[in-house]
Amino acid sequence: MADEVLYAVADGIATITLNRPERRNALNTALMDALSRRFGALESDTSVRAVVIRGAGQAFCSGRDLNEMSRRQDDGLEPEAYAIPPEAAAALKAARARGGRIVAVGTTVVRTLETAALALTDEERARGEAVHAGSGESALLIVPGHEFRAVDALVTNFHLPRSTLLLLVSAFMGKQLMEEVYQEAIRERYRFFSFGDAMLLL
Repeated sequence: MADEVLYAVADGIATITLNRPERRNALNTALMDALSRRFGALESDTSVRAVVIRGAGQAFCSGRDLNEMSRRQDDGLEPEAYAIPPEAAAALKAARARGGRIVAVGTTVVRTLETAALALTDEERARGEAVHAGSGESALLIVPGHEFRAVDALVTNFHLPRSTLLLLVSAFMGKQLMEEVYQEAIRERYRFFSFGDAMLLL
């Protein structure tokens, strides 16, 4: 049986490809184990600056489509409701205490955790707290120059130009690297939007 997960590195960008297209929407235990092994190998590979995950969905957006859609402007950033249970806040604190990293899966999680981290007092930060438990709404607009306080790594899709989500990604990984990754994505015809390909930013 062919490997379910293929892995390659070029110019500092690692590409992880799900090699079972008939099972793209069924991330079973075997596939998740294979992904975990690949992610584990990245810990010691200092040449990797970004990771692209391919084959997770069906939507596709070509470079031509992107140029057309780049003329559209976001109407504004809508507040997003969130809730962080005390157990989750404790788990994040424990991860930081043992030297682990907090990996956000999706931009909503980033906004949630960064909003909750902004509410911490200096005394709470000194005690090692990562975020405040609780619920509310986040209207946080994350742009280049933002100091990330809670999130250490991010899994996210490829987003459209001139969007607030792309601003968030640029703030996290830097404009130059982001442009390199997106040029690679367009050249290799990666899938865009929520059900498209994804990348892991370390």
